[in-house]
Amino acid sequence: MQKIISRAGISSRRAGEELILAGAVRVNGRVVTELGAKADSRADAIEVDGKKLMFEPPRYLVLHKPRGWSPR
Repeated sequence: MQKIISRAGISSRRAGEELILAGAVRVNGRVVTELGAKADSRADAIEVDGKKLMFEPPRYLVLHKPRGWSPR
């Protein structure tokens, strides 16, 4: 759970642990207070302090660096 909270930009992993222990995290409407709890960010409704977490798909960038090019 703390990894999901961190990926959503809410807090760090350690601060996410504190949120879980404080009872501020809900998964599918149930309060989660165990640090080992599992959830799927794509399938479960996750809320922190009453706000639903929204995730964007990852973005990938492809860069072309011609042979011999170097930054100045």
